[in-house]
Amino acid sequence: MKTLKKILVIDDDPDILTVVRYALSALPGIEVITALSGQEGIGKAKEKRPDFILLDVRMPSMDGIATYEALQKIPDCKQTPVCFLTAGVQEKELQEYQAMGVKCIITKPFDAKALPQEVQRLWELYSTNS
Repeated sequence: MKTLKKILVIDDDPDILTVVRYALSALPGIEVITALSGQEGIGKAKEKRPDFILLDVRMPSMDGIATYEALQKIPDCKQTPVCFLTAGVQEKELQEYQAMGVKCIITKPFDAKALPQEVQRLWELYSTNS
């Protein structure tokens, strides 16, 4: 199994980025890359080639779905597990996200203390099955 080294977090809320960066610092040897918009996230994904992406669904101008679709067009990101971060998700939306290929959903507000273990668990689940 490949080692998790780089996580890209794309969210338009700087407070969420701060909390996620701090929470994920509990994972040893992890580089957390942050982006405040879909466009910035796409640029950083091309440049940094993350192993795992946490992506906010509701962002202005370029939402998470459009960002996800753009990320899927980047050859180095096509197989990268993407987990949506979203406040409240309806069953219909969940099915749509899964049909698109989104690997998982983490709902906001999330437990910052549990986030590192959840990301590690999801990484292990999706990196061994890809």
